[in-house]
Amino acid sequence: MAETLDWPAQLRPANLRLALAGQSVSGGRSATGREQVVAAPGQRWTLRYSGVYVRSAEQIRALRALEARLDGRAGLLRLPVYDCFRTRGFFGDPSNVGFRHVPHSDGASFSDAAYYRQPGSGAAITLTANAALNATTLAIAWNDLPPTEGLHFSIGDNLYRIARLQTTGVGAGNITIRPWLRAAASSGATLNFLNPRAVMRLSQDDGLALDLQLWRRDTLTIDFEEP
Repeated sequence: MAETLDWPAQLRPANLRLALAGQSVSGGRSATGREQVVAAPGQRWTLRYSGVYVRSAEQIRALRALEARLDGRAGLLRLPVYDCFRTRGFFGDPSNVGFRHVPHSDGASFSDAAYYRQPGSGAAITLTANAALNATTLAIAWNDLPPTEGLHFSIGDNLYRIARLQTTGVGAGNITIRPWLRAAASSGATLNFLNPRAVMRLSQDDGLALDLQLWRRDTLTIDFEEP
């Protein structure tokens, strides 16, 4: 099995496009012109990094070394999706590190949606039940603010997006996710909202090729796809 390489931290993109491909399948239109379209289990992520500025000698060498080790589309990359600033509370505000947000005893917040701020271990969201391969609903619990619909998270190196949140009690609920669960997960597993990531490969063998201006700099757009 190919080694999974980490994306170099010094090559942070200015722009990012993350999308799900293959979300539906169809058997085609019938004789009456009607078409039945259903959700597909084979959804997979596509990711584009654009505005990757390669200017320093260190950046050029890092990219060249990565290209050599990947062997084109044969290699795998562990890619950050740089989504931590779109999360709430602890995740999006560095001043909240080491604190947890506590609601009133009935689970409600203040009128401005704020919570009590207490020292603690920080935010944690975990599974409260085993989840089977291809599951689309996960039972979770949180010790801080609840997650919100539209957030990304990863379990291991598999990336997911919350499509729907249904609260079932104080600090507990069910989330509907896409894509379908890539691997079975056990109760107690942590959902990584702080640094969500995904394992992908280059969409093209020469996706990391540099076109240096005067041998000094380049700005790359790189496409990746889930294997």
